[in-house]
Amino acid sequence: MAFSEEFEVAKHVISCLNSTPIAVLSTMSKDGVWGTPVYFTHDDKFNFYILSSSRSRHVRDIKSNKKVSLVIVMPLEASGGLQVGIQLAGDASFVPDNEIDNLYSARTKKIVGDNIDYFDPSGAQMIKNEGGLFIKIEPKIIMYLDRRYHGPDSKKVAIKTLVRLNKFII
Repeated sequence: MAFSEEFEVAKHVISCLNSTPIAVLSTMSKDGVWGTPVYFTHDDKFNFYILSSSRSRHVRDIKSNKKVSLVIVMPLEASGGLQVGIQLAGDASFVPDNEIDNLYSARTKKIVGDNIDYFDPSGAQMIKNEGGLFIKIEPKIIMYLDRRYHGPDSKKVAIKTLVRLNKFII
């Protein structure tokens, strides 16, 4: 892929990520595949983070199988009614307690924007006290589908390219 095309795809991937705070997480256990809607955020290295209850099925699944997938779909209003989305597969791990405060702030900002009335800084402590935890997903592959520009074919997106170009896009 030429640099200009990589840059365009990276711009669209970041636009899709910023269009919604909701994704579908899929996990696998001996009982089969499980999908659940979740709120997500990501960092500048394109690791993805999900807040979850320690009692949820997907947390139990991850404890026995760290392989997961995540699907993010751009809302129809933002995509002109055409399919636009990201599929990724990677390894999940649990974030240590000392990193929760920053992740909680980033997640809350993504969900409620700048509406500070909804932000409760004590929420991070509540998460720790009530058995909540953050799951980190390190993608091994990211695919981008955008029927507005690429027709029915998904494009593989180089994570290194996203990280490199993200500085220029934001």
